Amino acid sequence: CEPKGKWGCGDDCKCEEGYFAKGGRCKKIPAFCGDGEVNQDDEECDSNGKHFCGDDCKCVDGYFAKNGRCFPVPAYCGDGKINQKWEECEKDLTDNCSDKCECDDGYKPDG
Repeated sequence: CEPKGKWGCGDDCKCEEGYFAKGGRCKKIPAFCGDGEVNQDDEECDSNGKHFCGDDCKCVDGYFAKNGRCFPVPAYCGDGKINQKWEECEKDLTDNCSDKCECDDGYKPDG
């Protein structure tokens, strides 16, 4: 490859990582979902369907993106799911439920 040491051409005259050889020169591999790097504006993650990153380079449901990785959305009162030991109810799912996910006075959780 030419010129040695520039434009992705290593000192050993082989294309560096992220480049491919074409016509004696190294060309940059275009960014795409699935290339293992978060290098496009619409990518939240890019780990080829692993680590809760979907094939579309977006975090799967229940996960959020931070610094190119997917983390679980923490469970909390008001998330529409009874998913904490201390939650008696969810306001959006149940009548007579407080903002603290506790049953109103005179009511008790189902079950």
